[in-house]
Amino acid sequence: MYRPSSCTDLPLPGSSASFADSGEVSLRCDTAQVLVGRTSQLALLQAAVARTASGHGTTVLAQGEAGTGKSALLDAAADECRRSGVAVLRGTASPLERNVPFSTLLSCLRSSPRAVRTSPLLSGLLRGEGTGGTPARIQKTAEALATELTHEDGTAPAAVLLDDLHWSDSASLLVLDLLSRNRQRGPLLIVAAARPLPRPLFAAASQDWRLLNLGPLDGRSTAELVARAAGARPSRALLELVAAADGNPRYVITLVNALSHHGGLRITDGRAEPAPSPWRQGAVPSPCAAETILRELAVLPDAVQDVLEAACVLGPKVSLEDLATVLDLPAAELGSLLGIAAADGVVRLDHGVLSFRHDLLRRTLADTLPEAVRTALHLQAGRALARAGGTPELAAHCLVQADTGLDNSLLDWLVGTAATLGARCPRIAAQLMVRALSSLTPEDRRTVPLEAHLRGVLAFTTSRPARRRVPSQIGQRLGGQPSAHMTGSVHENGAAAA
Repeated sequence: MYRPSSCTDLPLPGSSASFADSGEVSLRCDTAQVLVGRTSQLALLQAAVARTASGHGTTVLAQGEAGTGKSALLDAAADECRRSGVAVLRGTASPLERNVPFSTLLSCLRSSPRAVRTSPLLSGLLRGEGTGGTPARIQKTAEALATELTHEDGTAPAAVLLDDLHWSDSASLLVLDLLSRNRQRGPLLIVAAARPLPRPLFAAASQDWRLLNLGPLDGRSTAELVARAAGARPSRALLELVAAADGNPRYVITLVNALSHHGGLRITDGRAEPAPSPWRQGAVPSPCAAETILRELAVLPDAVQDVLEAACVLGPKVSLEDLATVLDLPAAELGSLLGIAAADGVVRLDHGVLSFRHDLLRRTLADTLPEAVRTALHLQAGRALARAGGTPELAAHCLVQADTGLDNSLLDWLVGTAATLGARCPRIAAQLMVRALSSLTPEDRRTVPLEAHLRGVLAFTTSRPARRRVPSQIGQRLGGQPSAHMTGSVHENGAAAA
């Protein structure tokens, strides 16, 4: 289960920091950086603010996964509103208040003391009056609140800016829906930011809300963002390193900051390039960078985090059937837990297959698990899948990753599935069969069939780059093939390394 640490030595996206005193590259991350590549979205917001300042209301819903710049976009909207003379009410939905009626709207109404003083309804809501009761009472309060916000301060333009709307309570969503459909609401701008959800936040969103999508940055925008974060034009090698972020601005900045802070970035002749680093290729280059990437998991229930920990070591995609087998959970219970993660935008569920929204998130979660935990999860998964007849290549992948001996039941399973494994994932099959034969005597009934299957696999793989030799004693039993090789790779034909 992921628990946030007290890691504070790495600057987070959205902050400014300098490491000049330690001789390292000085990095700064501000709103302008996070909004690199968002020219069209900013233009739409500027037009919406101008329209509101001229007396006409607009509703905008900005959607994007975590780290794509939604909060920075709201910062830019707030700045534009102040320059245009539009009053700003700003708030944020909280996952801890999802079941508290009107909590999201109240978070921004608290920033308007004058409105509270002049409105008995608003002041009463802030005191907790009218936030409960029957659905009919909540509906009535919502309608009254929508009317109050519409007519508050006459015709003076105002903006309601709400972040993390995917965590909003349903009563606040009802008020926003009523406001968006009210053509007489006057100069009231509503800009909400949310992660993409399996279902729309509002029934009429496509008709009454301007949808503003924040997708991954393209290659050119990513290079510009890296250049701004590092303070120099990035080399191809540096761009290859941050490619793991897949165009997510927060992840790009986090990786560049982490590389610099841990001595992994240097500037030579005006070009930023990666320096020799103890961090292995593909891994998140510091515990604090991992902390930033995994922070969004902290709000999920413990049971959901436990499921995600098991899923992350099984590869980029895993069937729900195999995952239920590994965790020994009923399909309905697993579906309910994963539904929570999907609603928060952490994972995707597509035709019975689970994948993480961002593979860097999956790999970071797997890398931060203690080695003993990863080994135990792989062994548990391999045994469970073998016992229940799950996907054989996934079972084999897990057993190879566990790097432990095979008991009798697993040896019997390997004999029965060796032909299938040899055809689907020969490298993994070879590794597993070599491990099995290393523990078997020539007299064991399983030795002869496994040797026969291994000969066939090696005949198929000997022309491929070799990383490990078959132990000499096994090579002799196979007929003395000194050139027979096998690879150490465990990423083949769907059995992807964690």
